[in-house]
Amino acid sequence: MRSRTQFPLEPAAAVTVHKAQGLHWTISIFTNAQFYVGASRVKTMMGLHLIDFDPTKVQVDQEALPEYERLWASTLP
Repeated sequence: MRSRTQFPLEPAAAVTVHKAQGLHWTISIFTNAQFYVGASRVKTMMGLHLIDFDPTKVQVDQEALPEYERLWASTLP
């Protein structure tokens, strides 16, 4: 005689961070390897959740820093 065990399934959905490009979310959850794309999709800081975030692992294009600093300095207070 054979038997089987069944487990209840719950409907769920997920989207990769790259699929989320062009979309805006109320809440975003992603890892530090996906920082820029994920962080730029969330609508508010309250909806931004960083899991095991290590800011030293975020890599920045050094050639882009002067432009970033120029833009940051030119923003209104």
